[in-house]
Amino acid sequence: MPSVPEGFPLSYSSGKGSFCRSEGQLSAKGYNGGGCTFRAPDGYTNEVRQTLWYLADNYGGKPLRGQTMTFDLYTGNDADGWAKYSSVELEPVTVISMTYAEASVDTDDGYDLEWGKDAKTLEGTLNIHADPIHPKASQTAKGLSNRSIGWSGTLDLSAFPTGTYLKGAYGGKTFRPADGKLHLDSATDGTSFNIEIPTPKACGDGEHPNGRPDSCIEGNGRLSYTLHMDFDKGSPAYPDGTPATPVTNDGSELGTGKGEDYDTGSVGFIGYYGDDLSGRAGCSNNNWGVVHVTRRDIPDGKIFRKLLQTSKAEGQTIFEDGYTTFGKGDGERTLNYKYTGKGYILAEKVAAGTEIRVRLQINAKEVVGCRESGCKLTFYDSFDYTNKFLPSKGVVIRNGDRTYTDGVKVAWTEVPAVQGDDDKEPDTWHFNSTPDDEMPVDWSDGMPTEADVEEADDMSVKASYEITPEQAASDDPWEAVFYVRMQEGTNYSQDHMLGVVETKDGNAVKGNYSGAVDGVSVLPMYATASESVSVTDAQGGYRSAARPGDTLEYGLSSNVKNVKVYDGFKARFTACADPWLTGFRLPEYETDEWDMTALDKSKAVENGCAVGSTPLLFDHKGKATYTEMSLSLYWTAKVSNFANASRTISSPARIEASTPASHGLKADKAVSEWSSDPAPVESRLGTEGMLTSASESITRAEAGADGLRYEWNIYNNLTGLAGEVRTVIKLPSNDDSKLANGGKGPDGTWNGYDRGGSKFTDYVLAGEPRLDDADMD
Repeated sequence: MPSVPEGFPLSYSSGKGSFCRSEGQLSAKGYNGGGCTFRAPDGYTNEVRQTLWYLADNYGGKPLRGQTMTFDLYTGNDADGWAKYSSVELEPVTVISMTYAEASVDTDDGYDLEWGKDAKTLEGTLNIHADPIHPKASQTAKGLSNRSIGWSGTLDLSAFPTGTYLKGAYGGKTFRPADGKLHLDSATDGTSFNIEIPTPKACGDGEHPNGRPDSCIEGNGRLSYTLHMDFDKGSPAYPDGTPATPVTNDGSELGTGKGEDYDTGSVGFIGYYGDDLSGRAGCSNNNWGVVHVTRRDIPDGKIFRKLLQTSKAEGQTIFEDGYTTFGKGDGERTLNYKYTGKGYILAEKVAAGTEIRVRLQINAKEVVGCRESGCKLTFYDSFDYTNKFLPSKGVVIRNGDRTYTDGVKVAWTEVPAVQGDDDKEPDTWHFNSTPDDEMPVDWSDGMPTEADVEEADDMSVKASYEITPEQAASDDPWEAVFYVRMQEGTNYSQDHMLGVVETKDGNAVKGNYSGAVDGVSVLPMYATASESVSVTDAQGGYRSAARPGDTLEYGLSSNVKNVKVYDGFKARFTACADPWLTGFRLPEYETDEWDMTALDKSKAVENGCAVGSTPLLFDHKGKATYTEMSLSLYWTAKVSNFANASRTISSPARIEASTPASHGLKADKAVSEWSSDPAPVESRLGTEGMLTSASESITRAEAGADGLRYEWNIYNNLTGLAGEVRTVIKLPSNDDSKLANGGKGPDGTWNGYDRGGSKFTDYVLAGEPRLDDADMD
């Protein structure tokens, strides 16, 4: 039981605890929240261990030297009382507490808010937090605060549209600014908020009221609103109100009172995990954040739109021909993609070799003039080397269920004529490295040949078609449809469409729409395996080296990558169990997923194992569900009494995985390298016997219950011995009338025994003395 010397300045409310260690025939368990109860057979001697740990609270940032603790040791029990046995004083230590902290804001600026004309408000996110930091020169994060850090300060939303306010992120209260500012406190208001922004009005290019660009949003425009937080003096602070140690000369929080260009990462401090303290989203000051709003008339699909489609088949993966080839599946899928707001599109995965149908759409009825006098529709699309145009499938114009080929004018070029989301007429192009060096586009009329496609790295196609006023009134969009094939390799492809509608009065309406796919290579299956082993004694305590009678628990884990067929997937772990292991067992919780087969040692070599090993086969029962499968299992074995300290116990393991031929894919197989985690055998002389329960999940004996089993292990490792070993096992009768003797048993020595049991009489072990009714703990 610990005691604290008078005047000891530290408190340990952050955490403390203890754990007890078992060893050999010595069992140990926690007692009454702070002690240990050890049990051992009569005459057995060993070392007992209890480990106590304490987590020091923060203490103002200065080192405290000469800290020590005294522990008073007591022995005894609750029935007979406790007596002080000894006192131990620890060597003095120095306790370090660094209470530096830095506050910052996070607006999740990686995603733009999508503007919509029918939306009344747009919702962004805001998280304000304070985290421990330490000097860059410090080589460790130990000593940093382990407590929550509070903050308070004023949030400036004056750059946002009038009417902007905050809501607690988890159904909390509403915070409305006064003159664009709010005072917030993490203790009462929380740390996560939603920013509710009135939707900006739409306007044309340059039509901003009062000349303010942020007063409305242009077509395909983007608005950016900045906010910043100035934290109060003494903030951030710890729960007891103690301010975090400031890193500025004036004692203020690092970014407070400074502009967005001030770099909070320029000071000599870093975060808990070594992260830089600079801000995000172009604001070097991490007290500043930005929210972007993007208006995309093109993705709205009002006039222009682009769809990408593949085949699909129930029960198949993207690698099988039901997904890669039109006509082989039982349906079609339209690929989803999402703009991130920085020109990048999140795309769905397709396998290399997949046919992709490209549908470029123009909704002609929405264009003024088309329904009155007809118009000319021109569809442009550009794609790079990751996709190859399929001339054999041609280019057609569709409207609803009607297909048109006559009157369709097709042209192509081997340069990217449509570059990015702009509405320039694609008659010039440039290299990405020299955007100002425009070059003319040389269009070739007609369809490209297979040879043209093979030779070109980039390619653009265009298709033109004139429609009548009656056709323009159709509710269905007009489409130019063609096909491309995803090329080999892991390729991300983002291609660009431009649509042009020309009316008879000479006016033209233009619009862009980009699409994207994420190509996945078709690679051979690949597998890795990793083995780990732990050693436990009869009481379940862990130790670093094995002894005879100990249990080895093996953990096998693996990654099987590039699984292309789920139906028929098979996986098998093979473990070559060491000759000095016995009693191989698969825990009950593993049997739902694995079958274990222990082969005869004569089968060792043909299963890749060393002569004398026992091959253990673990067969996976389930099917694959992902292209990358992470499989793991545990199995146990006992260390033989004949294992000696001149060796280590090694049971290498590997995994084999296979899939059958399926829907255009060949059969595939992967075999990992062998993995092994040897367990040393401890050098130890002595004689001992261990009686342990070998019955799983049985905690008490019930009337008529079957399945109670015990293991009796005798270990004798001494020199110069001869003769025989005779074993007598005494089973407790546990006569209730005797147990009632204050829980001390028939001879008064069973202190606190209350486990109960069964009575055995007239039980004879062949060749051994007759068992009597004497009780034994």
